[in-house]
Order: sequence, then C-alpha cells, then structure tokens
Amino acid sequence: MALRMTPISLHALTSVLSQPKPDHTDAWIAGVVAVLVALLAAGTAQWRLHVQLNHGRQMADLSDLRGLLEELLSLYNEREALVDSDFQFIGEPDAEADERLRGRISAWANRLIVRLGADDPLVLAHGRVAAALQAKREAWDKASKRSRATNTPMTDPELFSSVRTPDDEVRDALNAFATLAKTRVASTLPT
Repeated sequence: MALRMTPISLHALTSVLSQPKPDHTDAWIAGVVAVLVALLAAGTAQWRLHVQLNHGRQMADLSDLRGLLEELLSLYNEREALVDSDFQFIGEPDAEADERLRGRISAWANRLIVRLGADDPLVLAHGRVAAALQAKREAWDKASKRSRATNTPMTDPELFSSVRTPDDEVRDALNAFATLAKTRVASTLPT
C-alpha cells in the first residue's frame, strides 16, 4: 500500500510544516539559571559549613593547647614549691613526691612535643624550665647536705648564695615560658 499524496493532503502537510515552531529558548535559559542558582546555593552552604567546622576545630585546638600550657605551668610551680619547702624545712627532700611531679611534667611535656614538634620554641622553653628546676633541686640538695654536715644554718650567706642563682634561673625560665605561652595562645586565636 503506497502512500498517495493528494493535493489536499499535500496542502495540509505544507501548512503544518510552515507554521512557526514554539520558541523554547526562554524555558532553556530559565532551566539553566535555576540549576546554576541551586549549585551556587549548595556550594555556599558547603563553604559555610567548612568555615564553621574549621573555626570549631581551631577553637578546640586552642582550648586544648591553653589547657596543656596551664597544666605545665601549674606543675612547674608545684615542683618549685616542693623544692622550696624541702629547702626551708632542711629535712630529707621528698624524693618520691619530686619523682612523681617530674613524671607528670614529663608526660605533659611529651604531649606538648607531639602537638607542636620538638623544634617549637615552646618545647625548647619547656626544656629550659625543666633543666633549671633540676639544677635548682641539685643545688638545694647539695646546700642542704652541707648545712647538715657542718651544722651551718641555711641562712648562712655562702649557702644561701649557692642556691640563689639556680632560683633566679628558674624564675627567668618560668617567666620566659609563660610569656611565650601567652603569646602563642593569643597569636593562634582565629579571626
């Protein structure tokens, strides 16, 4: 069965084909714009979430660092007070308490090293404080033994001056550490 074109069917076909086609350009542009707006909104939401999470992480990090530094300063002061009290009472030093404190300081210092790295100025300042505290302990123990052996009071100028320098070194090291810690915490505050 062959398709036959009559003049009427040919006229109908040409009239259908010659009619203007609807213009879908506006619909396509509107669709593309809607997709772009949706992508932009999703990207902005992701960026805001990233910024909020990053800020939260920085604040938690800063809080942890501040707590770590405060605990170390507290332990340093506790150890210095122990050394001072051993010296003042001119008895046998409380080696067990001193060892416990040194262990706690070491544990907190290891956290500091892991967190900041061995070359960080705060870690190096910690090393100076620990060394100064140990030198003070040794100087005071030596002066205390000498005082007991010679029955000389610790207020003797010679004995007192032998422990004065290590005591000053501890104060200087502690002040340097505290200043550096405050500066570090202040400089890491997120903007």
